Order: sequence, then C-alpha cells, then structure tokens
Amino acid sequence: MKPKKRGVSTVIPSFNNSLKLFRLINSLKKTTYRPLEVIVVDNSSTEAMIKQGRKKFPWVKWVDAGRENVGQTGSYNLGFAHANPQNHILFCDEDVVVDPSMVSNLVKRAETKKNIGIVTPMILYLDDKEWVNQAGSEVNLLTGQVKIGWGPKEDFLEARKVQGSGTVMLFKRSVLDKIGGFEDWFLCYFDPEYCVRAQKAGFENWYEPKAICYHDQPKDDKLWRPRVLSRAYLLGKNRTLFMRKHGNVFVYTLFLPILLGYYLIEGIRFGIFSKWVEIVIGSIAGYFSPISKGNFIPLPSSHGLKNKMSGKTLSFIHTPSIDAFLSKFTLHIPFSYLWLYKHSLGDSNTILDVGCGDGLLMKRLSEGESWEITGIDIYQKGLSKAKKKKVYKELIKGDVVKVCSDLVRKKKKYESVFCSQVIEHINRKEGFELLAVMDKLASKRVVVATPRGFMNQPEVFIGGNPYQYHKSGWTIEDFKSRGFRVYGLGLKLSWSEKGLSRSNNNLVVILSVITSFILSPLVYYFPNLSAGVLCIRDK
Repeated sequence: MKPKKRGVSTVIPSFNNSLKLFRLINSLKKTTYRPLEVIVVDNSSTEAMIKQGRKKFPWVKWVDAGRENVGQTGSYNLGFAHANPQNHILFCDEDVVVDPSMVSNLVKRAETKKNIGIVTPMILYLDDKEWVNQAGSEVNLLTGQVKIGWGPKEDFLEARKVQGSGTVMLFKRSVLDKIGGFEDWFLCYFDPEYCVRAQKAGFENWYEPKAICYHDQPKDDKLWRPRVLSRAYLLGKNRTLFMRKHGNVFVYTLFLPILLGYYLIEGIRFGIFSKWVEIVIGSIAGYFSPISKGNFIPLPSSHGLKNKMSGKTLSFIHTPSIDAFLSKFTLHIPFSYLWLYKHSLGDSNTILDVGCGDGLLMKRLSEGESWEITGIDIYQKGLSKAKKKKVYKELIKGDVVKVCSDLVRKKKKYESVFCSQVIEHINRKEGFELLAVMDKLASKRVVVATPRGFMNQPEVFIGGNPYQYHKSGWTIEDFKSRGFRVYGLGLKLSWSEKGLSRSNNNLVVILSVITSFILSPLVYYFPNLSAGVLCIRDK
C-alpha cells in the first residue's frame, strides 16, 4: 500500500507589493502538484491590497501579521504556524515566478532519501532565463564569505548536495518537526542559518535543477550590489550572529577587516559610505546580540545615533550602563580586553588582585570561576564597593607596595598576581619595587596591564579619588628586561592621550573605536602599535 501523498504549504511574506505577489500566486495556481496550500502573511500592507487579494484569490489563506513590521523571519514563522501540520513547507519570497512543475520536482527529489531535508530549485533570472541567479549557496564557516551558484544555465544541470540556499526552498515536514522555525533575525542570514542547523540535525540539503523558478532581481551588478548594502546593519549583525552560532568566530574576527574593507570599496563606489558605517556597527553589534531571543533591533538612523551620542565623548563610551552591557558580552569575544585579561590568568585557583579598586573588573573576570581572590587597595570607598561585589575572600586596605612586602614576609603565595592599571599611579621607583615583590608572591604568573608611556588620567576617571592621578609611564622594554612577555592593548591611534576616541566629533569616535576593535589581534602581537600593554611573567 502506497503511503499517503503529503501536501505542500507555500508560505509567502508580503509587504505591500501586489504586482509581484499576485503574479506569484497566479503562477502557483498553475502548478501540477496537489494538494497545494498557499498562505500569504501580510506584513503591514495597505487594507486595499489585502481586500483586493482576498477577492481575487479566495482559495488563498491570508494571515495578518499586524501593523508592526515583523520582518521576513517573523512572517515566515507565522506562516509555518498556520500551515497544515502534515504538509511539507515551500519557503518562497514574493518576487518569484514558479514553473508549473517546480513543486513536483522539489518533492520528488526530497522523497528519494529519508534524510534529505531541504531542496532548492534552479533559480533563474526572470529577465534572462539562461542565467542562474542561484543554484545553492555556501557560507564559509571560517571567514563568513558567501559563495552562490551563479552563472550560465548549462553549468548547473546536475543535482547535488549543497550547504544551503535562499529565495525558494522546500522544507520537509520532518525538518520543521525536529528543528522548528527560523531564528528571529528579521532578515539576512536567517535562511543559511536554518540550512546549516538542518545539516547539524542530520539532514542533507540538495539542489534540484529540474525544479525551476524565476527571480525578479536585476542581473546588472550596478543595480544589485547597492541593494545588498541597503540592509547593511542587519547584514553585518546577522553574519556575526551566524558565525558565533555555526562558524569559527576567532578566525572570522581576524578576517572581518578584509570583509569590511571590501564593503568600504563598495560604499565608496556607489556613493553610499553611510551604509559602510552601518555594516561596521552591525558587525560589532552581532557580538553582543542574543542569538535566539528577542532579536529584533530597529535599523539605526543618523538622527537616532546623534541623539544617543550627544554629550561628551568619553561619557558615551564609558557610562556605567553601557560599560556593564558591553563587558557582559566582550568577556567571550576574542581579543577584547576582558577576554585577554581572563586568558592571561590561565588555570589559577588563587589570585592576588593588586589595586582592586571597586572590584568591578574582577567580578566580571571571575564569572563562572571558583577562584579564591584576595584584593588590595588604598582607597576605602573603593574597598567598600568591592566588598559588596562578594567576589573576594579577603580585602586588605593599604599602600600596595607595603602590603605586598608584608605578605612576602608572611610567606604568602598566590598562583596568579594580577595588577591592572595600577603601576602608573605610583612613581617608577615604587613601581620597580612592586614588580619585585609581586614576583615573590606569585607561584605561577604575574600579570600587569598599564598604558604604554606616560598618559595623563582624564578627569572623568578621577571621581574624587586622589590616588587616581598618574605618576609614571612604562615602556615595553621595562617589562621585557624583567622577563615579561609583552602584548598590545588598544590601538594607539584611538586610545592614546591624544587619540581619536577623545575627539569631540562623535562619528570620529565611533569609527576609531570600531577600527581599534577590528585591529585588536594585530595590536596584540605588535605592541608598538598599542596604547597599553599586557605583560605576563610565567614562573
């Protein structure tokens, strides 16, 4: 007895484009595959268009997504929820015309093997039916680059396994039952993410050339390349999200400057430099955005950015709320200062935090760890705040050189002795004494971070603490000559005393901070480029 034939539910998001939508529905009406369900998810279209659609196509299921723009992902997921729960799903953008046999050939390929989960057709240009717009695609899981099957039709006549695709795909019901719907990424990169997720769940994805559709998209790169950048912020953000979830985020971070360089050339070429700024901001935002929950982020406008960045530059970069938000995520971002600090401490169990201040830095570094931490600081208000953080086993008030010397006399030992942004607050004679006594206290390593060279402390960081003023400057050679390995922290061009991050021009500040972040791996290994140094002496 033959198994019952599964139906197909076609889900189409629509955003107020009746011409393309009605053209697609008319082509689906001619398809040879039955049973076929067609679901249109209306995403903020005019009432007149919906009324016209219901009258013209009463057999179509019309779903109202509400007045708020929920994006492609929200629309598709809503459509999936309204589909017949026994049917396969045809994912289909509205700017497509399908061949009458397309659905039949997609289903035929999908049912040749039980573990085939997703099938994509040969997608030709509507205006050039001999040229392939897409025959599967692949995101490089190391670099984030996208390669699309594109070229003469005769080059894509063989069925083959692919990583993924977009625009039109058939999802077998077993895929949705196992992995659910799309991540809530609004648009961009959600479709390759779904395909890779299906592969990880044990499914194969295939390209089927006998299934054909036509995409109403310009072939001329002078038209489609600017269109790619029209969604620059989400393109950058979601690519980073994709790489965090499925790729090698370390290699991707190293490669990101090259990708952004390519988009810079594109932005200049097409006179849309502002879109390059958006893609840079989006790429950085992707490191901080949640992968799976509540991920709708409105596109930034120049007006919105201006409002958010009003006031003094340093207060924008270093306000406690922003700093806390960024720190929570940067702890896991390769070559961020928190990531470097935490990795410098290695497998320590006991830590002496020399000049612990209010304890906020150590609280962030110690998240998820069972470290036994002792803190030292001379400023009582800072120690009182540190005590409330509940990360220290013991807190000692006093001059760091004298307290450390006293601990040496008591024969105390700590696996790691950590001293961040402290040594520049004492004179060089005391600084060398501090390095010597910290070395005696450490059983595994000493970690010191400080500005490279003398740098005046900005008034915004003094905060009524008389010990916050800088009294000395330190060189790479000062540490290397004492057996330290020296690495760079922060691009000097951005973070030095006269660096671009101190500019009164907010755009300059943003670009300099982004540039510093992108170049942080290079700066780390070439400390002569840095504003600060991270020095590690292993015992």
